[in-house]
Amino acid sequence: MLSKPKHLKKLIIIVMTLLLSFQTVEARAANPQDEEDEPLYEQLKNNFKKSYLSLGALLQTVGDFQIDRSLLGNNGFNISNFRMLVYGDLDKSFGYFLQTNFLKSPAILDAKLYYQFSQSFAIDAGLFKAPFSAEFLTGAANIDFVNRAQVVTLLAPGRQIGVQLRGWIGQKLISYRVGLFNGNGFDGNNNDNNKFLYAGRLAFQPVLSDQASRLEFGFNLAYSEDDNATIGGGFVPGFNGERVLIGGDTRWTLGKYLISSEIIYGKLDPSPGPSSDMIGFHTTLGFMLNDKNQLLFRADSFDPDRLGADSHLIIFGYNYWPTQVTEVQVNYIINTDDTDIDHHQVLINAQVSF
Repeated sequence: MLSKPKHLKKLIIIVMTLLLSFQTVEARAANPQDEEDEPLYEQLKNNFKKSYLSLGALLQTVGDFQIDRSLLGNNGFNISNFRMLVYGDLDKSFGYFLQTNFLKSPAILDAKLYYQFSQSFAIDAGLFKAPFSAEFLTGAANIDFVNRAQVVTLLAPGRQIGVQLRGWIGQKLISYRVGLFNGNGFDGNNNDNNKFLYAGRLAFQPVLSDQASRLEFGFNLAYSEDDNATIGGGFVPGFNGERVLIGGDTRWTLGKYLISSEIIYGKLDPSPGPSSDMIGFHTTLGFMLNDKNQLLFRADSFDPDRLGADSHLIIFGYNYWPTQVTEVQVNYIINTDDTDIDHHQVLINAQVSF
């Protein structure tokens, strides 16, 4: 157990770090200036971003701190992502998307070929994200917080091998994605049984009078019959039985303001054994102080039923974009079931993405 002086010293360091971050925000807000040119970024786009061949990368370094460590792992730093992307459009309406993460084994994340019949209809084949949950489908470089919400991480179907149909209905008012997948991720590069994972998403984007605003409502559904499946990165290992996932999400940006929310219900019916009814949600409020600084608040809750203890988090966030390809995120996390300040968690993510 930490002594009182050390306890206070570490707390002061954490608080000072956060205060300095917000002082930078205030200084920028009080002294607005024109955007600086980014000639190197323009050169990067000209050299590496072609319609037929584009190269991309994502590097994220995360610091993780608690005064009195109660979570798994230790205080310190880690490389959370080191990704490379290759993608482009080819002749005759074909295209491809490849992505690797050198911190994982196997390193492959996405390997997708697609054919674009029209704006209303396209088909994807290969390894990619199953169509479920707006936050899950958002790339790692663009999520609001350092980590995705608990329920998204633990219940979303993840990346799968299969085929998907997608497109827009009307003047980009309604989008759809529906797919048929092996259901066991990239495990063994083959289906582990003769059953499939079925997943689909329908999203509605109404036309708003304010051009700076955007609103989306989404509905998600997935079903599979699994044999020895790993769910949620090990949250449920070796699952055999039926899995049903139902979810809804919404995201509204109104000028400088952001409101988003999502709820996911999951039912696992193992064979044999009692079923589990899990449910979780997250709600986020955000405010852009200016073009480069954003404040966030999130309530993040997950009830795993008989598979574990409930978890209810409150997260305060700050995002800063120094350039078009760099970002710094600071998250202050409080577990409402253990509000001792010693167990508050601070996450700091520094990333470059293009």
